[in-house]
This record gives sequence, structure tokens and C-alpha cells, in this order.
Amino acid sequence: MFGDDRHKSDLKHECELVVKDNVTYRYIDHGLFVGLRRAFRKRLLIDESNPRSRSFYKSSFIMTRETIYHLNFYYFMIHPFSSFREFWECLQIIVILFQLTQIPFNLLLITNPPPRYLTVLPDLCTIADIIVTFNTGYVHSQANCVILNRSRVAKHYILTTFLCDLLSLISLDYIVMMIHGSAYLENIPFYNHLEFVNVSKWLRFFVMWLYLNRLKESRQINIFAMGVIKLIASITLLIMWICALNYVSTYSTAWHDKQDATAASYTVYNIFGDLYIQHVRNMVLSAFHLLFLIGTRDPPVNLGVLIAQMIMMLVGFILHLLVLCQMMQYGTRYNSSCKYQQSVKQLTDYMRHKSLPPALQTKLLKYYDFRYELSYYQEDHIMKIMGPQLRQEVMLQSHMHFFAKFPLFEIIPLDVLFGVIMKMKISCYMPADTIIAAGARNTAIFFINYGSIAIYTISGKELKHLAEGEHFGELALMGDTKHNSDTIIAIDCCEIYVLDRKHFMDEISQRPEVYLRVTQYMSEYVAKYYHDDVDLYTDAGSIK
Repeated sequence: MFGDDRHKSDLKHECELVVKDNVTYRYIDHGLFVGLRRAFRKRLLIDESNPRSRSFYKSSFIMTRETIYHLNFYYFMIHPFSSFREFWECLQIIVILFQLTQIPFNLLLITNPPPRYLTVLPDLCTIADIIVTFNTGYVHSQANCVILNRSRVAKHYILTTFLCDLLSLISLDYIVMMIHGSAYLENIPFYNHLEFVNVSKWLRFFVMWLYLNRLKESRQINIFAMGVIKLIASITLLIMWICALNYVSTYSTAWHDKQDATAASYTVYNIFGDLYIQHVRNMVLSAFHLLFLIGTRDPPVNLGVLIAQMIMMLVGFILHLLVLCQMMQYGTRYNSSCKYQQSVKQLTDYMRHKSLPPALQTKLLKYYDFRYELSYYQEDHIMKIMGPQLRQEVMLQSHMHFFAKFPLFEIIPLDVLFGVIMKMKISCYMPADTIIAAGARNTAIFFINYGSIAIYTISGKELKHLAEGEHFGELALMGDTKHNSDTIIAIDCCEIYVLDRKHFMDEISQRPEVYLRVTQYMSEYVAKYYHDDVDLYTDAGSIK
């Protein structure tokens, strides 16, 4: 009936309708440093090589359309799937790790505090991150779209991670310095201990967590490998901070008893030994308290050490709970991932057994990735266990985004739409696949959900392109089921919903008012897009 066999067409799509060029060339074609400006602007636009872009937009045609929309309406905004944004988030991960390791390390250098610029530099990077994020779009998960509107971006950022970034800039030593001056701060015997109360810096840890999740998606890092990285980073940071807490509590208590910095340092020396032994011993003790939730044989030397040990064991208990929850979550994801990997392995074994050529093997693997999006589920089994009412509600809600693309579905009631969607078949096509071949008889209408297609005459001349939100085969729906005289080729990966005329008529014929509205709409559509005196394409036959 139609090209569901996905055979390779003799036609190779080399577009004759438009000149292929970089979209940025049309917008930046004069002025100073044109090449540099084009390269910079390209880094701010959607990156087609980013797996997040391919997963979200499905086809290169839609990504090109998104780029043009971005340049036309939100020229100075940064796309969340851009190469610049990915680079910036990687840079911020490094800065946050440096900041969270620098503070406890500084606290151990009581006699020789580090240069001030090492503390100020991460805060400057945080300010820069706030500015960049205010100018970066975000993904609206419910609407399944990218928002680039500046006011909506600002509102979303303020309601999510802005407070974490802002509070992380508040430092107690800065406040003391502004009130009393830097001279007063330097006269405090252990003034660099004030950094320890800047626990607000840990708020940036949650921002780093978010950036790591995006990095996992964009670089397609294994979920378990990323989980191990997160776990090691979390435990290492906690050990360093608790080590500093143990050391600072000992020093502060000793200073409080002696009221003299030299005597306090001597007390700490007697407890921990020289500087390097202090660090190693603190690390071991902190890890011991944190991971095993028990104290040491030796009693605490003072109240500060006792408090530090209690805090260590409390934090360790919370860490154990978080790790347990994370392991359970990974176990759930592992089952789904294993099922998908097993299906891919079966496909690989099948291709090897059939001795398929490498090019066809690559195409089949790409088809699997596009069709199942690196996940595995049995939709038929899931739908069967639902009741009729719940099944109808789930089907309608899951296809609302699809219905919104086509005006035809706006005039059909929801109860009829449910019957229509149940009769539709989903077909996926890879680039250069033939969807409808010339000479084939067509009795269905095709709705392009993702991707784009090209229409060729029987002589091989390219007529036009159709993309997401458009349909073809309208004349078959009107009863014209002549043999097709045009060939329709997939330009890139396409997901197309196919609705046979008989099934469609069975659904709407039971409702005369719906049948009348659909007939009137299709008549107006054909009158608008087909003309008697012009030879245009049609998937059901050429109209003359």
C-alpha cells in the first residue's frame, strides 16, 4: 500500500531548492571581524552534534528552523544546547570543585594563609555564571520546548537555582572586613577560620550536581560511571570539610583556654604532630568517623573534638542513607538500560549472523536509537493493564503535542480523536528511505511528527519539502486512490503517523457533524494548495 518496507531509493537527496550554507552567514555578512563574529555566534546557537539536541529536536531540519528562530527573535540569548553553554558548565564544575576544596585546605594553613585572590576568584566566576544563566534559555519539560524569552528565562532562574548562587556569595569574612576594615580582620589570631562558617558555598554543590547531569546527557556518559564520580566527589569533599572541622575545633578550643595563638599552636602540635602528619591524621580520622559511624578508642582531648566527632557521625549517617537511596535508584534504571542493551545485542547478533554490510548495520543501529531513544518499554503490555477510561486519558494526553501540530485535529472532538489515534500506525524512516514510491497505490494520509521529506516527480525533479507539522496524502483521504506518480524520500530521520482512509472514515462516519467538518476542511485545504492549471505533487497522484 505504501513504502513501509523502507527500501533504499535510487534517488539520493541533493537539495535543488535552496542553497546549502551556514545560517549565520545570512545574518553576519558585513562589518568588522566577520569571520570571528560568525564563529562566536555559532557557539551560542544550537549545536547539532550535541546528543541532547538530536534527542530533543529529532531532525536536522527542525534544528535549522530553531536556529533561524533564535537569530530572528532572540539574537543575544544563549541556546541551552549550544557548545558555549556546555563549555561554560564544564568550567563551572571545575571552579566549584576548586572552591569547595580550597576552603577546608585554607583552614589547615593557620600560620600561612593563602593569597586573597584565590578566595575572590571563585566568587567572581559565580557572578559571571549568574550573568550567563540570565541570558541562557531553558528547556520547558511540560511544554517540551526551549524557552528563549528573556523575561521568562529570568523568572525561571529566580525560581530555581538563583537563590543558591546568590547566597553562596555571602562570606562572613567579607562582612567583618566591610564593617571593621581589613586591619581588624588581620589582627584576629585565627581569622582565616571565619571561612569555615561560609557553609553557603555548599549551595553551589547542588548547581554542580545539575551541571554534571547535563554533562552526562550531552557526552553520553554511562549513568553508573557518573554515579561513581558523584559519589567519590561527595565523600572526598565531606572528608576534607570534616577534617578541617576537627582541626579547627581543636585549635579554637586550645586558643580559648590559652588565649594565645602560639600556645594554641603548640597544643595542636602535641595532639596531631607536625603539619603534614596533622593533615594525614585528620583525613584518616574524618574518613573513619564518616564512613564507619563510630568513634576512636582514645577519648576526645577537649570539647571541640567531641563536637566535631558527633557532627562527623551525623553527617556520615545521612550520607549512608543518601548512598542507599541512590543505589536503589540506579538499580531501577539499570533494569531498563539492560533491557535496551539486550535488544541491541540481539540486533547485533542478528546482523552478524545475516552478514549484513557495515553501512546497513550502522543504519539499523541508528534506527534503533531514533525509534526507542536509548530506552526500552513494552507499550502494548502497559496499555493492556489499564482500564478503558485511564487508557483513553493516557493516550490523549501523550499525543496532545502531536495533535497541536495539525489544524485538522482541532475540529475533531476528543472522543473521536481517541479512536483515530488508536488506528494510526507509527513508521520511522532513515535518511534516503523511500516513503512512497512512484507507481504505488496509496490509501492513507501521512502526518510528519518529526523530520522532513522531499517530493520528486517521476522524472527525478525535486518539487518541494515538507517538515514537522505538515501532512501529505490528502487526496487519498478524499477518495482519490489513484496510483502515485511522485516519489517521496526522507531527508533525515523521520517519525510519521500513518492513517488509512478506511479506518479514518469508520471513526468519523458515526458522527455526521464531525464528518461534515472534516470534509469541509479537506475541501478548503485541497482548493488552497492544489490548482487545476499547475502540475503539483501529490502522494496519491499528480493533479493536472
